[in-house]
Amino acid sequence: MRIPFFEEVQTLRNNPWVWVFAMIPLLVAMIPIGAGLHLQLVEGKPWGDKPMSDEGLITFAVFMAIIFLSFIALICTSTLRIRIDNEGVRYKKFPSRKWATIRFEEIARFEPKKLGLFQTPGSQKFPARNLQHKVIKILSRRAVVFFLKNGNTITLGTANPEGIFFSLKRVLAQNER
Repeated sequence: MRIPFFEEVQTLRNNPWVWVFAMIPLLVAMIPIGAGLHLQLVEGKPWGDKPMSDEGLITFAVFMAIIFLSFIALICTSTLRIRIDNEGVRYKKFPSRKWATIRFEEIARFEPKKLGLFQTPGSQKFPARNLQHKVIKILSRRAVVFFLKNGNTITLGTANPEGIFFSLKRVLAQNER
């Protein structure tokens, strides 16, 4: 039975800067299209040097709206879940439905780390040494790096590294008994 010691859910939708940077391209793209729709459909004047047909302009506006609504839906649903239970450190990043687990016996050590603003999440492989480094984060600039016994590293972005440290020490102390 899994007993949770720590749980964290990070989302993009709670950060106002994400919305600012998401809305700027939306407005830059949709305001001219809206003005073109008004000019061509309401006022009856052609929009641009080589105007589209009314149907083409409406189709283009709907297509752009669908793209931006999909982007906003992705922002609203992007989450990183971290859970520490008696089996290990588990994490899941949307859209993945499967939890990944770092078992306690795989962890050599762990330490806090400050991430760069533009450090991208993803995976890097070092084929010469057959090692892998994964960075899993949403927007957090703080993280916990897990150095595994096989030489790989996993960096989990977190808003609460102190909570992860406290929980890990508590669980590892219980497992040693």
